[in-house]
Amino acid sequence: MEIKAAIVEAIKEFVVPEMDEIKSDLQELKAVQQITNKRIDDVNGHLVDLSRRVDQVRTEFNERIDNLNHSLSTRIDVTNDRMDRLYDVVVRREEHEELRKHIHAFGRRLKRLEEKVGVA
Repeated sequence: MEIKAAIVEAIKEFVVPEMDEIKSDLQELKAVQQITNKRIDDVNGHLVDLSRRVDQVRTEFNERIDNLNHSLSTRIDVTNDRMDRLYDVVVRREEHEELRKHIHAFGRRLKRLEEKVGVA
């Protein structure tokens, strides 16, 4: 029995203090884990808030870009209309100048013919 008592005594002397230390370390780890979990929850909440803000800003930017596209399209259409009118004016001037040259040439030919015929 003395051996049994010695073994029990040795276990109490060596193992029980180690188990108490392990229990203490485990309690500390649990406390640290709780703090870490709290921080993670806080960060997750912050990320959710940032995500909402990013979505809001993206929506606002999309609206502004759409408005800008519409405005630019309208201005381009107006400019195209003006270019079309300018083209019409330039073509008419060219046609007018061409007609003036033809009339002038016709007048010279007519005058020459009149001179040949003796109608002047």
